Amino acid sequence: CDREIAERYHATFAPYFYIFSPCDFDAYDTIAQEDIQRDVFFIGEEKGDRRARIDAITKVLDQAGLTHELRLVPQNRHHGLFHHHRPASASYMPYAVVQERVRTSRAILELISDGQTGLTQRSFEALFLRKKLITTSSEVKSYDFYHPQNVFVLGERPLEELPDFLHSPFHPIAPEIVKQYTLAGWLQHFSRA
Repeated sequence: CDREIAERYHATFAPYFYIFSPCDFDAYDTIAQEDIQRDVFFIGEEKGDRRARIDAITKVLDQAGLTHELRLVPQNRHHGLFHHHRPASASYMPYAVVQERVRTSRAILELISDGQTGLTQRSFEALFLRKKLITTSSEVKSYDFYHPQNVFVLGERPLEELPDFLHSPFHPIAPEIVKQYTLAGWLQHFSRA
């Protein structure tokens, strides 16, 4: 699901899919503007240069009077396959709460890890939940759901344009494009190969 890795190992590239795609996302069409509680939401591990990136974005959002919830979670230092007992942490957020935060936000921030080129689940949350995406991944522009009115690629546009981007309307994406990124669409990709 990472184009560069697929090329390096001569493997067929297969875009990732939204792991929660069997849900009824049409219900999110009905969210009213008054239900929006923040302009930008982010949650992710504190690693690499994320703190510096978030500080720069926070400054622009604050200057523009935009609301945000940008959470950095301490990196999980536990190794091994089974983590049944996650330590209690004020920064931990169950995924159901993350989905609710996304649902009540105007945009999602996606910060790709160093060395990664493939998209994260944040891109697919934005696609399925019809939210704007602010991302560090220029790879998103090669996907058929990309639209500059919906996706702001950091580093390619000045941060000062972020307020206008957030206040512009969301450009609808055709349902047949969205369906490609469901689990069923992902499996069909392999049956055609």
